[in-house]
Amino acid sequence: MDLIFFLPELGIGGAERQFSQLASRLARRGHYVSFLTVFPGGANWEWLEARGGVALISLVRSKAWRRPGRAGQLFLAAARLAGLTRGRGRFILYSAMNLANVMAWLAVRLNRRVRLVWGVRASDMSLNWYHALPFWWGALVSPTVPLLIANSRFGLEHHRRLGYRPGRSLVIPNGVDTDLFRPDREAGRRLRREWGVAEEEQLVGLVARVDPVKDHAAFLRAASRLGSRQPLARFVCVGGGPEPLLTGLKNLAAELGLGRRLIWAGDRPDMAAVYNALDVAVSCSTSEGFSNTLSEAMSCGVPVVATDVGDSNWLVGRAGQVVGPGDPEALERAMSAVLSQPKETLGLIGRQRIISEFSLNALIDRTEEALNSLQADG
Repeated sequence: MDLIFFLPELGIGGAERQFSQLASRLARRGHYVSFLTVFPGGANWEWLEARGGVALISLVRSKAWRRPGRAGQLFLAAARLAGLTRGRGRFILYSAMNLANVMAWLAVRLNRRVRLVWGVRASDMSLNWYHALPFWWGALVSPTVPLLIANSRFGLEHHRRLGYRPGRSLVIPNGVDTDLFRPDREAGRRLRREWGVAEEEQLVGLVARVDPVKDHAAFLRAASRLGSRQPLARFVCVGGGPEPLLTGLKNLAAELGLGRRLIWAGDRPDMAAVYNALDVAVSCSTSEGFSNTLSEAMSCGVPVVATDVGDSNWLVGRAGQVVGPGDPEALERAMSAVLSQPKETLGLIGRQRIISEFSLNALIDRTEEALNSLQADG
């Protein structure tokens, strides 16, 4: 199978990581795989480059930071994408995210040798005009797209409600590398010592970029309530974000009296160790598709608490508790309830669920089957 993946860039992000893993694993299975991006570089670009086997091509040399210049680069990238694919034999072009999907459609619209696949990952997040324009353009032209793959049930239904009508659509959930994300209590203990968390203390963590949709404020309020009842409870926020938002959250934490109970860890490269350091992993987003944080924590054998958005309820199953979004009191009760149960019991349930339903191997198998089927239909 001749396969081209196309994303805007390969920096840090859930979609970027998943598609990099897909490309690498499919190349190792003997497929000819190329990865095109608009902009070069990034953590996942370097990850793919180090592993080899995938041809990496950027369509422009560097990113223009001013919006007018960037728009010109995108038009140039679309033209170059069309040129790179025009002389190719039969192949599959698999793009993901709204902007890349529209650019891919424009580039290969009249090329009969290509089978186009769109990946959609957003759920019900509000869009500014810059992101809304390609989203609605996508809805308009979606009937000409042979296959759409969503990474969540909720995300697929959201796109259907808003007019997406591809030739065929299916859900392939994200996959977790269960060898990387596995129980490793010693790695967790080392990180707890680095953070100054005692063995007897119970550490509750929120792993998420600092963004309003992740609702750090609800987590902080729930943490304050839980801390007043459980003196051994500690809390950590892992992930970076814009300084003004981060400053506002730190001020809120101070007002809530969290003090030394709360650790601001920022971005961490050792995410498997992060999860293993936790007694409970929390996702309190107000909007979500398929949560990588939850699935990775479960794969490490860590109980979870989540808000009932996107596919979180389906994903968590019996490995934790799910509450409504935007409710710190319910979130605190769920955190307390999970902390009162044996960590090993819930953790084993969660890891077994990831291995059986949401592993990286399952993602590769399902994607390969879908793409082979599309190629056969063409």
